[in-house]
Amino acid sequence: MICLPVSDSSQVSEARRRIAAFAESVGFDAIATARVSLIITELATNLIKHGNGGALLAEADEYSKSPALEFLALDRGEGMLDVDQCMRDGYTTVGSPGTGLGAIQRQSHALDIYSRPGAGAAIYVRSESGRIPTVAVERPHTFAAACLPKHGEEANGDAWAAAGTAGNRTYLVVDGLGHGLAAAEAAQAAVQEFHRCAGVSITEILTSIHQALRHTRGAAVAVARTDESREELVFGGVGNIGGAIITDGKVRKTVSRNGTAGLTVPRIQEYSYPFTSGSTFFMYSDGLVSSWNCAGYPGLLARHPLLIAGVLFRDFRRERDDVTILVANRELP
Repeated sequence: MICLPVSDSSQVSEARRRIAAFAESVGFDAIATARVSLIITELATNLIKHGNGGALLAEADEYSKSPALEFLALDRGEGMLDVDQCMRDGYTTVGSPGTGLGAIQRQSHALDIYSRPGAGAAIYVRSESGRIPTVAVERPHTFAAACLPKHGEEANGDAWAAAGTAGNRTYLVVDGLGHGLAAAEAAQAAVQEFHRCAGVSITEILTSIHQALRHTRGAAVAVARTDESREELVFGGVGNIGGAIITDGKVRKTVSRNGTAGLTVPRIQEYSYPFTSGSTFFMYSDGLVSSWNCAGYPGLLARHPLLIAGVLFRDFRRERDDVTILVANRELP
């Protein structure tokens, strides 16, 4: 995931250039790249005009059938009093033409916004390589993750992955020991092993990853699996990868065992938790402060998973660490 600070107008063109190049690198043609450029220009401009600056995040959706990018614009400005009103062309609070959010909506495949007056705004945008449908397509909110390196680092010592099908997903979050290239090598080795053996039990996956990381500096690792037909989530972790299930406002934290995969693992054990209708699952590295919560964010859990992760990243991230925040909803009725 790319994270670009935007605090003055000189950074708008740089953000547009970098993300347009990113779009081309994942397979966007000239028309789709031009749409991305317009979206980024509007998002970055809004951050300056309405958010007193903020951050633009961009990542490729690796689980999409065709090339797709997802963006977040995050700020701690005054927020929006009425999101629907702000979406209407011509509405403005700063004397501009008032077409920014409307233009973004017309050029995107999906748009979601979370904002509270006086507490900033978070905007999620999805852009795909194909044509924009003339009729809005309802997209299920399934799973997504914000995964970024420590501020100032290029290599990311965190990583995540998913496997399986709707209602029966398996998720991985890994935090390589320390930071930088060696941590990233450990994290990527864990992802590679996860994809090789994602169909076996949680305990077996963690055991295989532990063995695969023997040649690395080691990592904290957690694996979770949803079985929605049984309304169950199974979780196993080694080290300080956290997990939580929120259902009807109640939070239940998952259990990880002590140890470091690839180095010392005294015991691997998996635990089962209820995962009922309306539940949302979180899995995160220690780049997210332990005091994070969603209680002070009314309506947030109804938003897109990446938008949820983005708000938590904005408000609860530790600047001195890599961070991963995975959010997964129940997928089946």
